[in-house]
Amino acid sequence: KCVNLVDEYVDAIIQIIVNDGDPDTVCSLLGLCTGTKGHVTAVTSKAPKESIECEICVAVIEFFEDNLPEAITKDIVEYVLDQLCDRFKGDKAQECKNIVDNNIDLILKYLTGEVAATAICRLADMCSAGQTVALTPIRSGLTDTNVFCGLCKVVVEEAFVELKDNKTRKLVKQQVKGDCKSLYPGRQQECQEFVDKGFDAWVSDFVQNATAEQHCISYNFCPPPQKLVTRPKPQPKSTGGDSELCELCETVVQFVYDELKDTKTEEEIKAELEKVCDLVPRSSKAECVNMVNTYFDLLVSLILQDFTPAQVCQTLGLCPSSQKVSAPQVATSDASPDCVLCKEIVQVVYNELKDVRTEEAIRKELDRVCGLMPVSSRQSCVNEVNTYYEILVSLILQDLTPEQVCEAVQFCRGPSLDVQDSPFLPCLLCDMLSHAISLELQDNKTKEEVKEKIIESCKLLPPGAQEICVDMVNADFDIWVHQLLYAAPRDTCIGFGRCPSQAGRPVM
Repeated sequence: KCVNLVDEYVDAIIQIIVNDGDPDTVCSLLGLCTGTKGHVTAVTSKAPKESIECEICVAVIEFFEDNLPEAITKDIVEYVLDQLCDRFKGDKAQECKNIVDNNIDLILKYLTGEVAATAICRLADMCSAGQTVALTPIRSGLTDTNVFCGLCKVVVEEAFVELKDNKTRKLVKQQVKGDCKSLYPGRQQECQEFVDKGFDAWVSDFVQNATAEQHCISYNFCPPPQKLVTRPKPQPKSTGGDSELCELCETVVQFVYDELKDTKTEEEIKAELEKVCDLVPRSSKAECVNMVNTYFDLLVSLILQDFTPAQVCQTLGLCPSSQKVSAPQVATSDASPDCVLCKEIVQVVYNELKDVRTEEAIRKELDRVCGLMPVSSRQSCVNEVNTYYEILVSLILQDLTPEQVCEAVQFCRGPSLDVQDSPFLPCLLCDMLSHAISLELQDNKTKEEVKEKIIESCKLLPPGAQEICVDMVNADFDIWVHQLLYAAPRDTCIGFGRCPSQAGRPVM
């Protein structure tokens, strides 16, 4: 009996309670008790279903009048009323929707206060011409007992509690939507739609340390105590420099760590970085997008290495630090800034690669290494890497020392060694040319066209290496093309005897 009673009258009961009805008032209005008390006139017999529907209709529409914002749109009104119609069963639900569709202009006019609520409900065939609705008017303004405010605070608070337990967004969203099923049937779908539409905003406010009540106030689900409470912005924790940008950077990185937990892959990090700026306050969104776009690959690299948020943002130069996080310094006897920087670049690449020194891995590290340099050195680093990119790849593949690599590209000078005297030059040139020839052949060019382009490329090498490169192409080009049909570029050079079969470090 209890279940049946609640199922049948739940919406009416809630509306009357919202209207400050006590138990006698509720049960009298529903026709389940006799006598008078509270706001309503006695009902001596059980009210017909149509009477209940009429009372609900009027109460809900009056509620809309008091609480919907002034700038309400036609689409919002239609949506809300369609949701109301869904609460009726069978043909009545569709009839209600038809009435809404056909009379939306009149309904909008009502919401400006020009048409009585009972007129709307009569149009929907929920109230008869002579029927009097005994409900006391719902109080103006939202209150803490309001259904929508209560639903918002309960659901958002549940989400915040789950987020504090270091669960992923996806898991929290699923769990909160599952909790919606514990509500009575009339609210389950509404609750789940509420989660779908608002979840990203909840996460944003959670990151900004907002409470559930503050969130519901800021989105107009609950009334402000005096004035609207705005979403809190993080307070700058650093001094010096652009403290807001520093704080934004640390917030972004911390968010990525919170979302990923212990399963950090490059793809997952990129996915989180691509959506994080949608969750920051609007005032910071453009700055966030600019920061993430500028440092995207470097952010991925540093997060993969488990740098703390502070270390990441200090490395990017966005936060000040008394102990700057920077790439390892390489001892050198050559005082040339270009030499020092070159060796530092190569050493960082080796440190990142560890024992996995494939061509793909080397290229990946060269693409991101300049971001690890101090701000004052980044442009010089970019210039060096861009100018000698392919040569650096080839030299690092040979496992040469940083000194040997930088002497080969002439950023550093050996005791009295010219580039053409370098014992590893034949392997370097062969490796570089093999990759270049292989790529050119993939474009369906003729052998003559490829040979001509490769010789032109030789002229871009440092002086001393150009002639050796051209002679190598002229002497071995036909054999080269044939070998590349069956072997990888590096294997071709090993077959020619120009590169060692085992990765070694030639003696200078």
